[in-house]
Amino acid sequence: MTTNLLILLPLAGALVVWLFPSRNARAVGSLALLVALAEVALWVGVVANFDFGVTGLQNDVEAVWFADLDAAYKVGLYDFSLWLVGLTAVVTAAAAAYGVWVGRDRPRAYFGLILFLAGATVGVFTAQDLLLFYVFWEAM
Repeated sequence: MTTNLLILLPLAGALVVWLFPSRNARAVGSLALLVALAEVALWVGVVANFDFGVTGLQNDVEAVWFADLDAAYKVGLYDFSLWLVGLTAVVTAAAAAYGVWVGRDRPRAYFGLILFLAGATVGVFTAQDLLLFYVFWEAM
């Protein structure tokens, strides 16, 4: 379940930023930074509960899409992908903080795309199905 949240939190944040009624760069950037920091906090929680003594997939979620094609929404974390997801979360928070600091033209587009990229990247690092990997890769 937490793997789903790691993917969906920045994607939902991107949608909220795109639909945010204000064009104030500081307000939009602060909202995006809040979402990015929540992603970092969620990742820290996942790391705290991760069992490094176990080899194999953890925090996995699977839902069959097309049984005939053996295609499914299957995501999970290995120990190496855990650190790649963390790197993505930290870099996203840093990019959002920098964007707030310098101010951006068209802030909803900028911050929304930063969050969308974060969700797609986390999806790439956690995908356990080739079709799902392709969807996230193309979304990046």
